[in-house]
Amino acid sequence: NDIGTQALAGSLGMYNDSGIVYYGGGANLEDARTPRIVNAPDGTRIAFVGCNDPGPAGAFATAETPGAAPCDDWVWITDAIAALKAQDQADFVIATVQYWEVPGYAPTAEHVEDFARLATAGADIVAGSHAHQPQSFAFQDGTFIHYGMGNLFFDQMDFIENRQMFADKHILYEGRHISTVLFTGLMEEYAQPNPMTPEDRAAFLAMMFAESGW
Repeated sequence: NDIGTQALAGSLGMYNDSGIVYYGGGANLEDARTPRIVNAPDGTRIAFVGCNDPGPAGAFATAETPGAAPCDDWVWITDAIAALKAQDQADFVIATVQYWEVPGYAPTAEHVEDFARLATAGADIVAGSHAHQPQSFAFQDGTFIHYGMGNLFFDQMDFIENRQMFADKHILYEGRHISTVLFTGLMEEYAQPNPMTPEDRAAFLAMMFAESGW
């Protein structure tokens, strides 16, 4: 609607004025699809690209209006990832997706297939930014895939599954993915993620690794 469009345009304007990099959405469809490349202190060029698969349709950018970049059968985003590598525009590519929500720790077969497309195209990290319930992990030919990280600042306190969450810290050096540090948190008092206790963390990670087939 017009109010939402105006609010998003205003937010993007504030990001631009403050020099804040955004991706996966933009002032129009072209802007929303444009990968953003940042340079790490060691010179590593990191590209970010993202899309929204489920919508709703009113959230998508058009040629004239702001919004999210639709995944559109994964054609443009896989082409963009491949071009970033083939044209030597970036050393490292991170792709994130607002995917379809499911009430489970394991991804669906379609979810696995769609994220694999991005890994095959050349993404070094693929992550689901959509999940209310955290989801498992995978590796594909060196690509780290996290199907869903769970809620961060959110108000879903009714179920323990929606209170558990990950925040991933990726360690990159000279164009290589050295490691990923998994912060494990539990939502308290609506939108307050606190670190899990050592016992809760051990049980949570054991479950998630088992869901990942590890």
